[in-house]
Amino acid sequence: MKYSKEECKKGLVSMKIKVSKRKKVGTGPSRRQRLKGEIPGVVYGSDIEATPIKIDLAQWKEIIKAQESGKKLMELSIKGDRKKKSYTIMIKEVQRHPITRDVLNVDFHSISLKEKVRASIPIVFVGESIGVKEEGGILEHHLREVDVECLPKDIPEHFDLNIDNLEIGDVLRVSDIKPEEEIEILLDPNDVILSIAVPSIEEIEEEVVEEEEEIIGAEKEKPEVIGEEKEEEKKEE
Repeated sequence: MKYSKEECKKGLVSMKIKVSKRKKVGTGPSRRQRLKGEIPGVVYGSDIEATPIKIDLAQWKEIIKAQESGKKLMELSIKGDRKKKSYTIMIKEVQRHPITRDVLNVDFHSISLKEKVRASIPIVFVGESIGVKEEGGILEHHLREVDVECLPKDIPEHFDLNIDNLEIGDVLRVSDIKPEEEIEILLDPNDVILSIAVPSIEEIEEEVVEEEEEIIGAEKEKPEVIGEEKEEEKKEE
């Protein structure tokens, strides 16, 4: 697939990846692939039927880095593909082991640049809240990302929200995010993203106890002055 110079300048596609077809599918073959440092997966979409693939673990780590930086789109090609076609893809689903959290399987969705897609966009909090820094409030995160729908070229890397002026009792809601007109946020505007809460009585008591323990500890560590002891003995005589 070819991209215009404008699309390339915008960094529409974060990286190119090359995968191999899987000859065998199922629990056993998938386990053997993971032992060899390969992650089983599947790629599907309107322009490609569901195709079992495998991807090197090292390349997967590079993909994760790109995803964390906000780059959602990749160009995927399959080794040995006679059509020599590449696909614009997004990660649709990642299956992980419930205990070890190792990646078990990855679903890649081939998309059209002319059709809207859904994506989860991370929220970046900028600054330091007055309510936390000066008033002793507790910063509580309720959402760290929001789901949006837009054309692939309009997918933002992240949304920035400044929290400098937030005091105790203040909240940020989904409605506080101001996306471009082309981007539709799929969450309720009233959903809370972040709040500055009043510290609980237990937390305040713990702080007081810690301060008292520090004072007592400092008193115990106070060095004994010999001169002062002699002065006290003379007074007693």
